[in-house]
Amino acid sequence: MDKLQRLGTRLDKLGIKIQLAGNYPWVYLKSINNVRVPEKLLSAHGYTIYLQSTDKFVDLRSTFKLIREKLDGVQHI
Repeated sequence: MDKLQRLGTRLDKLGIKIQLAGNYPWVYLKSINNVRVPEKLLSAHGYTIYLQSTDKFVDLRSTFKLIREKLDGVQHI
């Protein structure tokens, strides 16, 4: 779980707030800057970013791509 905290802290420094939800062994990305993530990855219930059973991120490349897409879709004031 230390890896998830580190990711959250680093994104927070960039002004990106993520919300996670878990159901062992999956950790899902629920929202990015209060924008809900409806996409699914490796699960029927959410966008899986981390597997606790293996203690590894699933696919950081696609996760950061999704984060950029969600941030581009938000209107900046």
